[in-house]
Amino acid sequence: NTLNTLRYVGRVKEPTPLEEGRHSQQVAAISVNKVSSSKDDLIQTLEVQNKSSEDVIQYHEVMEDLIEMYDEFVCYNNKNLATEQECINQKAELNEKADHPDSHVDEYVDNLSAIISKQIDGLHGQQKMLVEFRQRLTAEETASKRVKRLHI
Repeated sequence: NTLNTLRYVGRVKEPTPLEEGRHSQQVAAISVNKVSSSKDDLIQTLEVQNKSSEDVIQYHEVMEDLIEMYDEFVCYNNKNLATEQECINQKAELNEKADHPDSHVDEYVDNLSAIISKQIDGLHGQQKMLVEFRQRLTAEETASKRVKRLHI
């Protein structure tokens, strides 16, 4: 999925209740006008139409969720990059101070440990978000396949 594909769903015009009502009436009228249709065929047709609209609605919900998660992930990643750069700068300063004869090894180790812990926490957060984002991509793919089978 590309960003443009993800953003497209935000621009898709949602049908108004009036348009949905017209669509339902048209489907019902077409179904009723079929001379060879029995009552059972009509019921089955209406059930398929209802299932189809449920699949489309679910697809749109999954896409909205995916776009929101994508935006959150990019924002989190940008913040983590800034934190990572800060940690790199702190490590560089720490190493400069360690080269001085009056530096304390214990202080160096404690500070370095704190910086590395901060980096690890950021990576764990990114990994967690990435796993969740992949799950949402899979859900979107499944919902997309359902909608494509509808031939809408």
